[in-house]
Amino acid sequence: MYSKYIPLMLLIFLLTPQVQSCKDIIACGDATEGDYNLLLKIRDPSRPDFQVLCIIPENYNYTYHHPWTGKSIKYVARHKYIGVTSINDTPPAIVKSGMLLTDVGLAFGDADTNSGWINPSKYAWDDFDWLRYAAENSNNIQEAIYYLTVDAVDNLHATGVSENLFLLGPDKGYVIEADAYRYHIKELINGVDVLSNYPRELWDTQWFKTNLISSSFDAEVYTTVRQNSIVHLGSLLGVEISYIGKESIVVREYPPIFGFIKHRVNAFKPVIINTNESRTVGDFRVTLLDIENSEADIHITTAVKAWQDAMFKYVNEKYGNITIKDMMNWSRIYDLDGLRPMCEKRFKYEGAAIYKIPNTNYKLLSGGWFSPNHACSSIYVPFHIVDTTIFKPYTNGEAANLSLTLYNIYGNNLTAILSKVEEVLLYENDRIEKLALRYNESQLLTNFDINAQKQAWITEEIYDN
Repeated sequence: MYSKYIPLMLLIFLLTPQVQSCKDIIACGDATEGDYNLLLKIRDPSRPDFQVLCIIPENYNYTYHHPWTGKSIKYVARHKYIGVTSINDTPPAIVKSGMLLTDVGLAFGDADTNSGWINPSKYAWDDFDWLRYAAENSNNIQEAIYYLTVDAVDNLHATGVSENLFLLGPDKGYVIEADAYRYHIKELINGVDVLSNYPRELWDTQWFKTNLISSSFDAEVYTTVRQNSIVHLGSLLGVEISYIGKESIVVREYPPIFGFIKHRVNAFKPVIINTNESRTVGDFRVTLLDIENSEADIHITTAVKAWQDAMFKYVNEKYGNITIKDMMNWSRIYDLDGLRPMCEKRFKYEGAAIYKIPNTNYKLLSGGWFSPNHACSSIYVPFHIVDTTIFKPYTNGEAANLSLTLYNIYGNNLTAILSKVEEVLLYENDRIEKLALRYNESQLLTNFDINAQKQAWITEEIYDN
């Protein structure tokens, strides 16, 4: 019935660049070491520029358009928030934070999923509008769920993007897969999740994209193949075994057409895989298990499922004891055996934030740690929702520029040194938080955060000079 549409579907898939821009890890309840929940977001910004911290006060007002009519509407931020934002997306411009923390103990993050189920209007909201709308209006986590889903999706069909949305609160977290017309909500009271730029529950809704790769996100096949065999995961695309040797095979994505398209060139390159080795082959991950009598035993799954499994291995090894330091370490993974690394050189303006929401006293102690550029060359610096100011280099792009300079000079070779500075800051932060709680003194946190930011800045300047 649909065979006549296959060439068109394939063409759309091949001509559309696949989004690869953000990575998120969430840990809640008994997964963490203490009475708190954690969220890491690494931002490879779709609005590229230096990443900064931006404080938006309660009652901040601005004018923005309706997502369909374009009519100007006055909005008021009912809650203070601190966002991680590209430098040109701060006031007086419309604030477009890629991740943010609010004064009611909520943290938000996201990762694009590239669905075609969007608001087609030129006035459609982007993901930053989506997050901002929920963050500035929500008094608690249930209201945030409402604004992200019922209001933005069911009522407004507001967005011109599809997203994996991450929501962290004092007693639970949520992972929401959504486009402009549907959503799936996953609650995390105790548990972890890892996700990037792909759908899972909504995999089969992307007819021209993910659904052409495999029949489902977690599809996999163990099979024995001969030379020139083609293996599919229940869909149109697959892999071709073009050569079988004594200890290796040569594999490429199938069908090998449109390889001249810039963003698809690597997908169709032949890949040599040795016995007991796994390699990424375009949209797939192939493992060579054994070769016997010119036949190869292989395992094939999607590349995104393999990436998720690899990251889950890191995270689950620390289950029950996950800390901010673990999140820092994971954000610095630059070699994941050929899978997409967490710290990616190809994104010039990559930044990251780790949010910590305590189960109690979250209006005082909710905070985060900010890496203004690649985590491999940045010292994470603390901030708290009660902060009244931030050290200027972290708000004007200078800190991000310095970290980028260090990355260009040292690559990943500063990590051990920067990590030692962070260990001191983490220890001092815990001590200061206890004092601030004892005396209900928010200014103490602001003073500490500014001094910690200065210390990190000076340390990085030393290595620049």
